[in-house]
Amino acid sequence: MRYLIPILVVVFIIVAVAVWIISQPPEPQPVEIVMSSDPFPMHLGANTLSIALTQADGSLLRDALVAVDVSMDMEGMLLPTTGYAEIDDEGIYHFPVLWSMMGEWTVNIAAQLPDERIIRDEFDVFVYAVPQTSPNLQPVYQSNSEIADLTQQPNEAWIIIPLGTEMLFRTGGGDDLMPDELRLSVSGRNTLVIQNNDIADHNIGPFYVRAGETLRQTFTEPAEFVGACSVSHSDTVTVIVEG
Repeated sequence: MRYLIPILVVVFIIVAVAVWIISQPPEPQPVEIVMSSDPFPMHLGANTLSIALTQADGSLLRDALVAVDVSMDMEGMLLPTTGYAEIDDEGIYHFPVLWSMMGEWTVNIAAQLPDERIIRDEFDVFVYAVPQTSPNLQPVYQSNSEIADLTQQPNEAWIIIPLGTEMLFRTGGGDDLMPDELRLSVSGRNTLVIQNNDIADHNIGPFYVRAGETLRQTFTEPAEFVGACSVSHSDTVTVIVEG
C-alpha cells in the first residue's frame, strides 16, 4: 500500500500536465501536425497513432512534448484517453490506443515546442469493427483546421466525405453530407469539389467519385442535374447551376 499512493500521485500529475497542455490557447502555427496510424484505417483493438511535426522546410521537429487526448462523444458521455506520445529515432511521435468501440472518435493533439510555444490541432477519425483495406487512400488524416481552410474558397462548394461514411449509412446512421438541393452560379460559386476520404466509392447525383479521389467540376453554363446520392438519406439530390 505504501508504494501504491506515490504511483497514483505520479499518474495524476502526468495526466494533469497533459490536460493542461491541451487546454492552452493555440499559438500561430509554425509547424504542421501530421497524423497517420498503424493500421490504416484503424479498427477495434490495439492501434498506434503516428504524429509528425513538419516544419516549413519539410524537416521534422524534434524535442517537443506531444500530448494526445482521444475521446468519443456518445450520448453526452466522454470516453477519454490522455497521455504523451513517444518519439522514435526518425523523429516520429507514437501514441498507442486501444479502441474499445466502433464509430467516430476525436483526437486532439497539442505539442509544446522547444521554444515553449504550443500548437495544436484536432482530427476526426473512424474506427472500424474489423480490419479494412483501401489501396487508393493515403494513410494520413486531414485535420479539422485543414478542412476548414479548404472549404472557405469563395467560388467553390466542397463536399468532403470522411472515412467511415459508407459504414455509417449502411447501418442507418450518418449525417447528410449533401443537401437535397445544391445551388451554384456560373458567375459566382461555379465549382463543385467532392473529396472522397472514405474506403468506399460514392455517388453524388450524376457524379461518381472513387475512394481516395477528388472530383472538381467547374460549370460554365446553366444546368440542372438530378441523381441518387450515397451521402444523403434522401432518395435523390439536385444540383442547380444558375446563370
